Amino acid sequence: MLARERHGRYTRRTETENEVRQKARLNRRIDFLSFEWNKSKQKVLALKSKIDKMENELNERYISLLYVSLAIVRYLIKHRDLTLWARVLDQNNMYRRSLTDQINAVALPESIDPEYVSVTVKAFMAADLPIELMELLAKFILDNTAFNVAEIAVKNGLYEEAFNIYKKHGENTNAINVLIEHIGSIDRASEFAEIGDRCYDDGLYAAAKILFQSISNWTRLASALVYLGEYQAVVDGAYEHLRLFWPRLSVSNVIRACDEAHLWKEMVFLYENYGEFDNGSLAMMNHASDAWELSRFKDIIVKVSNVEIYYKALKFYMDERLLVSLTPRIYHTRVVQMFHKADNLPLIKSYLISVQGTNNEAVNEAYNDILIEDDKPLRDSFDSFDKFDNIGLAKRLENMSFLSFGTLQLIYIKKTSSELTRLKGLARGLCESIICA
Repeated sequence: MLARERHGRYTRRTETENEVRQKARLNRRIDFLSFEWNKSKQKVLALKSKIDKMENELNERYISLLYVSLAIVRYLIKHRDLTLWARVLDQNNMYRRSLTDQINAVALPESIDPEYVSVTVKAFMAADLPIELMELLAKFILDNTAFNVAEIAVKNGLYEEAFNIYKKHGENTNAINVLIEHIGSIDRASEFAEIGDRCYDDGLYAAAKILFQSISNWTRLASALVYLGEYQAVVDGAYEHLRLFWPRLSVSNVIRACDEAHLWKEMVFLYENYGEFDNGSLAMMNHASDAWELSRFKDIIVKVSNVEIYYKALKFYMDERLLVSLTPRIYHTRVVQMFHKADNLPLIKSYLISVQGTNNEAVNEAYNDILIEDDKPLRDSFDSFDKFDNIGLAKRLENMSFLSFGTLQLIYIKKTSSELTRLKGLARGLCESIICA
């Protein structure tokens, strides 16, 4: 029994020792492999560094041996390496001019990838070669290449170069886009005017309109707008010109011209600024549909010298001339709602009469409401204009004691025969009231 126990302990100890030895051997192998891996990695990095160095040396050697050849130019363009470009475009390089000539003449126009052009443009910009860059971009336009030179130039911030190229070759529309969207300087007004005149002469009136608006050339703008058929814009432009430059004008002559052309709003403006407040207030009242501005009228009316104009202004309001004059510009339904809410419908009776020809339902109902106790005009109203609430008006007339209004009720019921079944009780009571009368 004791011997068996000793043998078991010996066996377990032997197994433990074997496991420890195996783990130690495994650790040594791991350390060895890690060492070899790091060593190989260093060799790989050293090899890569050596290859990169050799490549750079080959690039420099290739450039030095074939500097003036077309092959190196094509190599530069396709390689798209700005560092390499900076080396060959260095100002101390005696072959730089020959290189740029070959790029402009042959190599770059042969390229089919827009990215080649973009990198080349960036390289020329970095080397500060504006003249060579202008020649390069102009070459694209003259050769009608597939590249959009404006987009390339604008993409790289070459707004002036793009503008000058388009201007030189008569691409006025593209020149306008660059000038307005990217340059947009007020100091360039002379160039705006020059390009605008070119567009006008070429029949590009829409483009000329934009430029003339930018520099406030109202005379040329008016001509362009006439060709475009925008006659209201011509009038608005004339008003804007008056507003800005009236001190420089012969105001009395312009007032006469406005009177002849029926430009009442402009005439009131000139009267006000010329100090003729009496004429200004009278013009505003006489031509309220075109020239009325409440705030301006209140400013002018207190400055008039003729007291009679005060009374004329009061009569203007009392006679409802304001409302009648503004009829073409206002919504009749809204006006009726406003006065109905204020319980002032009788005050606008003449206005309702003047606009009832539109057969507007709100206008008809308001006018009929005013005539609720006037037999004949009410009959004429519903005979001439049929858009109103027939049933509602008939119900309102139900309690009227006059026989004539009973007759009106029957007429309304006849007009609304589709609703006759709903009004049997009303008709029966009406007949009884007529018989009793």
